[in-house]
Amino acid sequence: MKRIDPGTGGWTNDLLGQESAGVSRLRFTSSLEREFRRFLHGQTVRQARIAFVVGVAVFFLFGMLDVLLFPDLAAEMWRLRYLLVGPVLLLLLAVSFSPLGERYLSELILVSIWAVSVGVIGFMAITAAHDPQLYWGGLMLTTVVSYVLFGFRLPQAALTGWGILALYVAGDLGLIGSGRLQLLNNVVGLAATNILGMMAAYIIERQHRKVFLQSLFLEREKRELEKANARLKELSYEDALTGIANRRFFNERLSEEWVRALRHGYPMTLLMLDVDHFKAYNDREGHQAGDACLQAMGMLLSGFAKRPGDLVARYGGEEFVVVLTGTSGSDGWKMAEQIRREVMDLRIPHPASPEGETITVSVGVASTVPRPEDSPEALVAAADRALYAAKESGRNRVVMA
Repeated sequence: MKRIDPGTGGWTNDLLGQESAGVSRLRFTSSLEREFRRFLHGQTVRQARIAFVVGVAVFFLFGMLDVLLFPDLAAEMWRLRYLLVGPVLLLLLAVSFSPLGERYLSELILVSIWAVSVGVIGFMAITAAHDPQLYWGGLMLTTVVSYVLFGFRLPQAALTGWGILALYVAGDLGLIGSGRLQLLNNVVGLAATNILGMMAAYIIERQHRKVFLQSLFLEREKRELEKANARLKELSYEDALTGIANRRFFNERLSEEWVRALRHGYPMTLLMLDVDHFKAYNDREGHQAGDACLQAMGMLLSGFAKRPGDLVARYGGEEFVVVLTGTSGSDGWKMAEQIRREVMDLRIPHPASPEGETITVSVGVASTVPRPEDSPEALVAAADRALYAAKESGRNRVVMA
């Protein structure tokens, strides 16, 4: 299965529909899963970083609680809080703002949560002779926060939460020494918190996955709509019979190229062509033959618009135009003469033509270096007059305006 690429639409709606089952399982196929994780990171990175900063600040501020609850033990607790755990948190927080740290933000937060948990267990050990349960609530709070505030996926959140529980059990057995009943009570409390936290994390991640799939559907529909609109626009500018530009597009492009030529001071040349005695050909050979003739003209003329700015269009009926930017009148005349000869070389039979036995064209050529007082309409009118002169003087010829 291909990787998602909005530019090429690698995922179809059918494929995305098949992936919907992965929402409840919290698992897409490998390629889509990678995309989802990037999406989730982008959606939650700001929230996670804010929670990280606030969490570190709260850890430091809780030092005031040490003094209030256990003034005699505050110095020892502050050494643990501010000289051991605190510097680790500040280092991890600082690293998280680097490009590499942002990439591994979840891992840095996970280590920070465990560091805080170790600190809380240390506080419980220090106050073991008094009332360590006053700090046990810190483990509960840390567990809850790890499930809901950092944008962890369920496996990451569960690893964090159950890791806190494992650290507590090890710390209590090795350092705190709570009674069996108290230890069991605390373990059950943390286990219940983890179970509820996993349920919350599942709901949160499932919602993220739904939003992710919906965003892909919307993105694909947007792309398809853009393609359809582009195609409609293209069709509105395309002559249905010949496949080249139509008169509407010619008018727009001529104005655009005129402005560009006026700005840069280079010449513009316009060729206007008419298939000689086309009505007689159409009447004699039939409309299908007439259409085939016009299609052949469009195909032939397309080969003469090779540079950016050049354009071939069907002007109407059997008339065609060729816009040549940056082309002098003499070069335009040479091209028109080449077109006239190549049309004859097509050897399309025209028994009804008074001038010969094959299809020919008459061409009018007009050229100018645009000036502010001129207009593109004047260039069209000049080419039209030259075409009229070519037809009046015998057809199958090129006349320069």
